[in-house]
Amino acid sequence: MSHPIEVILEHLKQHPEIVVERSGDSIRVLPKSEKGFTVILSAQPDSLFIVYFEMWHSEFDRWEDAFQCFMWGLSNQCRLKVTKRGDTPYKWTAESSYTGTWEFVSATGVLNFAFWKTQNEYYLQNDWVRMTPKS
Repeated sequence: MSHPIEVILEHLKQHPEIVVERSGDSIRVLPKSEKGFTVILSAQPDSLFIVYFEMWHSEFDRWEDAFQCFMWGLSNQCRLKVTKRGDTPYKWTAESSYTGTWEFVSATGVLNFAFWKTQNEYYLQNDWVRMTPKS
């Protein structure tokens, strides 16, 4: 099998408008605008793969699962809800819309001791890869 990063680069050739950066065993796709989010796949030792959407992340033992998650992050069927207190983001929630309704997938958070500040949420979404919801 080819190196996972090479497989992604080959697949992304179908989308020449996508801005891709490679560094060693990691690949990063930059968002189109401030309304999108960065998607990263990092190949770790011992066949561990980590996919990041900003600070949200998920680990995979199987390359195929990491690839699917990475491509999902580039699609319009994925969005990232960012929760912050004041100006500080502290929680990133991945949501999917395979059926046309947004559903919780998982969340990553960090400690934020500014609990007295106003909580705000906003959404980030890529649409590099357009997919049609399943009925």
